[in-house]
Amino acid sequence: MEFNYKQPKLKDTLYGEMLWEDYDEYGEYMWFANIVDEVNGSFQVYIIADSSLDFMAVRNTHSTYKKLLADLPNIRKKTVLELLENEEIGFNKKRQKKIAIEKIDKTLELQSIKIYQDLSSTVCFDSETLLEDSDEFIFTLIGSDGEIVEAEIGFY
Repeated sequence: MEFNYKQPKLKDTLYGEMLWEDYDEYGEYMWFANIVDEVNGSFQVYIIADSSLDFMAVRNTHSTYKKLLADLPNIRKKTVLELLENEEIGFNKKRQKKIAIEKIDKTLELQSIKIYQDLSSTVCFDSETLLEDSDEFIFTLIGSDGEIVEAEIGFY
């Protein structure tokens, strides 16, 4: 006897059609959607939830998502600053640092946004200029208060 598994779907007013993923590489259960945005291009949104029946987990993230998108230019800039501080790159002049920040900031492309149940989030960026390996990405952890907790280079 063959069973047909139907992947749960959810129509959301903000994210559009979302699909349920039983777990990712970290064992998290989530709703996800592919988003195409005029300003930010194509990226994914992941909403962490305990169950596919937890529709309110998705609805509760709308304001956090909107804040993240509105603050994305600031998040990019703070991410670059955090990365430069972590790498302890010394600049002889403030002008050199400013130029480096602007150049890196322009190359960061939004890859995904993951929002957790406590409304903290992870924003992932890709940058062909900054990252040497295609298996690398930049992730920024943001607390539920909207403040950046850390920014690092990660690997798939």
